[in-house]
Amino acid sequence: HQVVLFGYEEDVEKITPAIEKAGGFWDKMPFKMAYHTPLFASVVDMLRPLYDSLTFGPGHTPVYSCVTADQFPPDGDKMREMAIATWEKRVRFRETIANMNKKDDVKLFIEVGPSGNLTSFVQDTLQGKEHLAISSNDQRRPGLLQLQHLLAKLYVVRKEVDFTHLFKHRPVRNAPLDGKMPEDAKKK
Repeated sequence: HQVVLFGYEEDVEKITPAIEKAGGFWDKMPFKMAYHTPLFASVVDMLRPLYDSLTFGPGHTPVYSCVTADQFPPDGDKMREMAIATWEKRVRFRETIANMNKKDDVKLFIEVGPSGNLTSFVQDTLQGKEHLAISSNDQRRPGLLQLQHLLAKLYVVRKEVDFTHLFKHRPVRNAPLDGKMPEDAKKK
């Protein structure tokens, strides 16, 4: 449902009538930096010392790159190069999600970020395929409520969820599932 088009403003303005005629609409991105394009190379050069100061190596959880649409290589130097290349290469998000689902059998996607936009992209990409995409943060819900929704969805699909931290500082009573109200709740 969304395409990101990169180009110089005057070139994009030339194709705007065709976009609108096809029923589309467009908006300028709210930033002036050309992230994920070759035009960002000069900034990448400034970032390189930071990346060079970090140690890269394989972890316990596979990490995917939208540069290759595949897992990061296990070699630390290759990891570093791929991580820094992310800034100036095209984002292959749909391909990455499709590969994770088909090639590596990933069915559960949890977005950790400020909006929930990527969750919708995952749902679009995997429409008709077995998957569950959940956002951990939705701008339309308070944080705790969204976290509760996330945990409830995980629980419903039989993922192991530890709820003890949610109730660490407040008492919890078991709720009967037989439809009868507990005696102490009737008194209030």
